[in-house]
Amino acid sequence: MPKALSELTVDDFEPHSGKDFQLAASNGTLAAHAKTMGLMDQAERFHAFAESDRQFDLDLSSLAKTEVNPQALDQRAGTAS
Repeated sequence: MPKALSELTVDDFEPHSGKDFQLAASNGTLAAHAKTMGLMDQAERFHAFAESDRQFDLDLSSLAKTEVNPQALDQRAGTAS
């Protein structure tokens, strides 16, 4: 049987696994619900998870723009000549 939101703890959730692109939004939603219910400790933890996931996404986007995409273009240009 699933737990009620008020019974959830941080241990019920895994940190970012890299598999779920919606994790930050889910944690943000859980943080908002926990805050509304007065569960400030859980709200702060879910918010921290959401922020961590947001930063992870920004880091990956930066890596793609500065490293991966230019290298792929260089390789593509090298094979086209």
